[in-house]
Amino acid sequence: MKYNILVGGSAGQGMDTFTSLLQKIFMKEGYYVFSNKDYMSRVRGGHNFIQLRFGTDEVDTFHPSLDVIVAFDEKTVELHGNRLKNSGVILCDDSIEISHKNVITLPMMKIAKEIGKPRVYSTVAMGAVLKLFGMSTDKARVVFEKKWDSDIKDDNFKAIMKGYESVEVKFELNKSSEKNNILISGNQAIAFGALAGGVSFYSGYPMTPSTSVMTYLSKMQREANLVVVQAEDEIAAINMAIGASFTGARSMTGTSGGGLSLMTETIGLV
Repeated sequence: MKYNILVGGSAGQGMDTFTSLLQKIFMKEGYYVFSNKDYMSRVRGGHNFIQLRFGTDEVDTFHPSLDVIVAFDEKTVELHGNRLKNSGVILCDDSIEISHKNVITLPMMKIAKEIGKPRVYSTVAMGAVLKLFGMSTDKARVVFEKKWDSDIKDDNFKAIMKGYESVEVKFELNKSSEKNNILISGNQAIAFGALAGGVSFYSGYPMTPSTSVMTYLSKMQREANLVVVQAEDEIAAINMAIGASFTGARSMTGTSGGGLSLMTETIGLV
């Protein structure tokens, strides 16, 4: 048994935090989880979306058919509404005008303002998602306690309960038992592999989506006897990595898109 959720909106609307917390809750409930992100090359704005698949059986990719769409803007339904199953549900704020027979509107922004923390509006949707699948909020409390200090944690838990009370159970989901699984991103797996391979020098310039490899390794410098350098640009980063390798250091760099284009001349010299 597997279900598919899509969360969509503009950059800056909290989708990443929403999905990160939700998948941790699913994992603590004992379900297998897989998620992937699709975002535009912009600092802010543009349509972004994250797909999350979970269930009692192992999952290793997303599925085109959707059971739930959490829409933080109209664009999300315009682009992905045709992928919703007949039995599926669209969750959105009551200020969003969407003409679809399967829409459930929630006063997310109104609830968040009543709580006094406008940014918790997405947590209202999280509570609704948990209720749709018949889950309790017990694991959410555990996840929130690890994520936030007391005031922020309490405000978010108020929001999740408001969302939880706003909908009814929609989907049948077999109960699962807690497993000794870990939840990591692809970039964390790359960083773990580099550490296991004995990397001792990493140079890079922040370029999404490669940046988190560098940030994770930077936290491990003392523990792993590793040097991490943030270079002034990608050209410097690749030259540093190659130079370090000439001295015998097991070196590494990372980039994406246009950053790789800047590195090509130096790569050609190797």
